Amino acid sequence: MTDLTADETRTPWPFDPAADLLDSAQEHLLDEQPDRAIAVWQLLIKAGGEAGDWARLAYVDYLFESEQDDAARTELAMLLAGWRVLEAPWRHTAELLEERGELECALYWYSAAVGGLSKVATGDQPRWANHLRAGRRRLRWALEIPLDDEDLRAATSEDEEEDKQGMVTRLLVEPEVIDGRLQFWTRDNFAKTHRLWSRLEAQDAEAPYYRYVEGVLRAAEGGRRLTVVPRTFESWLRLLDVADDARRLADVPSLISRYDEGRAIPWPPGRNQPCWCDSGTKYKKCCGAAA
Repeated sequence: MTDLTADETRTPWPFDPAADLLDSAQEHLLDEQPDRAIAVWQLLIKAGGEAGDWARLAYVDYLFESEQDDAARTELAMLLAGWRVLEAPWRHTAELLEERGELECALYWYSAAVGGLSKVATGDQPRWANHLRAGRRRLRWALEIPLDDEDLRAATSEDEEEDKQGMVTRLLVEPEVIDGRLQFWTRDNFAKTHRLWSRLEAQDAEAPYYRYVEGVLRAAEGGRRLTVVPRTFESWLRLLDVADDARRLADVPSLISRYDEGRAIPWPPGRNQPCWCDSGTKYKKCCGAAA
């Protein structure tokens, strides 16, 4: 440790000594004097406690940035050994690992902290307790781990919302038969919703869309009757609420298949009956016509 750094660590600070020393270490980094920053961090780490955890976390961040990953992981192991799961440095460690793309490791840190929350009375939990739960839910969703009851207490992440919205839209844009049912856009809503997913003019895509749906139905029939469920833009919004109940993305299609608002239509209709696509034409002259 240089004399200047030694003087710095001995100087009485007017406010929070640990916070001031942490700020001083960051200033040394900005001044391209990492040795001085490390000396300050090591002093705080030796003192222990939450301030020591903050110092170790700053040191870990520096080591990762310096591509000293092995040394950084050694320091993380030391931080983990303290097991202060409900102190702020623990949460910031999880965030650091998440930002680096180390999702499995970050999930471990989030999960340990959320486990600690379960043992603490609600009024005694840190103010960022919901942030911990949201982080755990976000990473479990990203890693395709089914959400549990604890996750459902947390806010939905933007990625999860986008995934569910994308799945619902795909089931209408590229319909598939699920549990004997198929969802499709009604004709009076096709143009309104078409702009969500295509640059083609709606009038140029409408006929191919219903031919495609008919083809999916025929390919999936297998000698059994199926059901088609027409969707409007308004019911699409309600489907998003239904999708919110999914604990993983793979569950969305089955949830949607069971939600028909009483509008389900048996398929195929008789040849002389109105076509299922609501064109106003007989089935045999519309979607039921030979290819």
